[in-house]
Amino acid sequence: MTVERGFLRRRSLFGMAAVLAGSAASALPGAASKTADAVPGDPAGRPTFNVRDYGAAGNGEAKDTAAIQKAIDACSHARGGIVYFPAGTYLTGTIRLKSNVTLYLHAGATIQGSKHIADYDLFGQICPASECYAQPRHLIYAKDAQNIGIVGQGKIDGAGRSFWRLLTKPEIEEVLLQRPEGGRVAQDWYRWLDRPAMMIELEECKNVRLEGIRLENSPFWTVHPLRCDSVFIDGITIDNPLYGNNLDGIDPDGCSNVMISNCNIYTCDDAICVKNSAWAGHDSAWRSRNITVTNCVVCTTCNALKIDEIDPDNSVENVTFSNCALYGDPHPKDTGSSPFWPELQDFRPMSGIHIDVPSLSGSISGVTVSNIVMEDIRNPIFMRLTRAGDAGPGTGGTIRDIMIDNVFAERQGLTCVIAGLPGRDIERISLSNVRATGVQRGTPAWAQREFIPESEGDYPEALMFGNLPSHGLYCRHVNGLRLRSVEYVLEESDMRPALMFDDVKNLDIDSFAAPAPPSGMPVMRLKQVRRAFIRGCSASPGTGTYLQVEGQDTEKISVMGNDLSEAGKPISLAEGVKSNAVFESGNRMP
Repeated sequence: MTVERGFLRRRSLFGMAAVLAGSAASALPGAASKTADAVPGDPAGRPTFNVRDYGAAGNGEAKDTAAIQKAIDACSHARGGIVYFPAGTYLTGTIRLKSNVTLYLHAGATIQGSKHIADYDLFGQICPASECYAQPRHLIYAKDAQNIGIVGQGKIDGAGRSFWRLLTKPEIEEVLLQRPEGGRVAQDWYRWLDRPAMMIELEECKNVRLEGIRLENSPFWTVHPLRCDSVFIDGITIDNPLYGNNLDGIDPDGCSNVMISNCNIYTCDDAICVKNSAWAGHDSAWRSRNITVTNCVVCTTCNALKIDEIDPDNSVENVTFSNCALYGDPHPKDTGSSPFWPELQDFRPMSGIHIDVPSLSGSISGVTVSNIVMEDIRNPIFMRLTRAGDAGPGTGGTIRDIMIDNVFAERQGLTCVIAGLPGRDIERISLSNVRATGVQRGTPAWAQREFIPESEGDYPEALMFGNLPSHGLYCRHVNGLRLRSVEYVLEESDMRPALMFDDVKNLDIDSFAAPAPPSGMPVMRLKQVRRAFIRGCSASPGTGTYLQVEGQDTEKISVMGNDLSEAGKPISLAEGVKSNAVFESGNRMP
């Protein structure tokens, strides 16, 4: 598959193709008989098909599905153009988008999804609501289409609230038992009924553009490009409730050459999630690659920027997230309050940056994250390998070559996690210029927690390990970890070390800063660490122990060029550590 060079080149080719298609269509008999005035902002002057000319009432009461589809079919038959929605509310079931057709929603125009599941076409086998997340039905669907778009200043409403029900008190109590430590999330208040699946489903399409539109009240994932090439999503707004189930924002799935920019996303599940799910299949031709996300504002109660659901033997590669603002909304306009458990109103997002591989052989590599600000997000950075089924040690997917730079996280509520598996390390991870302020209020019991279950087959999420024995960063089963200019500041007193490394190889720490735990616990704990270089760090006034070294397999720890003069004990070796495990030189000591 040939990939054209450069965004400007792709845009110019797309525009030229549209002009040529429009010129050809205007020459067809009858093509001009169903046109409206030129669509505002369309410089190509493409033929325009007004849905009202095809019988759409636009009054929000009459069902306009057939009229809208007639306009799309006529536009496609004329070799392409614009299907125009003037101001009004167009009640509809499934709309099938076709090649060379762009839907243009004028300001004041709303495509209103039906509240009745039978109004949506079926694209697979029906299954009971108790056995599946959603029915294989969609509001807007395209397959094997090229040069398609949904643009304008109007909106699409998926009628999502019609397809959920409030949980009963016993059901909520069961959910709370599943997440005993800080696991209350708003999306657990409701359960789905028979509902449509992805609101906008674009399957195996090429040259896709979503621009300017507003998407609201999705019943399931909002936008799902599946096995698509050349997808451009710019300046759209997604506004879903902060409660519900599975209300992802944008999920590129097995897609190549994707640009997501200038979007405002407000939703209860993963906001932007790059994946290679089971829907994308096992064909490596559909692996997710060459994806950029930039200049977006994101609010969620789950994960803001995420890469996960990597199908076995498939991969995600060459992904960049940049220049994004992520936040939690403590006072949403629509709380969906449960009358049984008003204290459940915890709308904090789970993770800002979430990367995981849950399969036996999937992989994530070549990811850069830069210039990200976060506010009221529980866990700023979460990376996790899990192991599916009954696979033994040494098996599992891979995460490697991840660079995270220039991140500011205010009011961090959970410890950042980078956790591989026994015998399967996460590799070559770099964190630089990271500053976080913590509000966890860690207790001495948390600090003394020694056994952290591997939870190898559990669903990967920031809440999975409970309260960890470090407040800033917890790393386990990692090979090749670099920290540069990382700083943790505490808004609330925390009794735990800032950093803990367990079974980590090739650790490099330069210019780390954190306050001293008032409990006398060390600032850093190294356990079973092989080959570490710690330099350019300073102990804060009142530090008891700065560095605690543990584990009989710990070796080749170099501590050089640090200011440890404020520490009562700069370096402490636990029982069983080899006497030559630590090399110390050029440090300023008490």
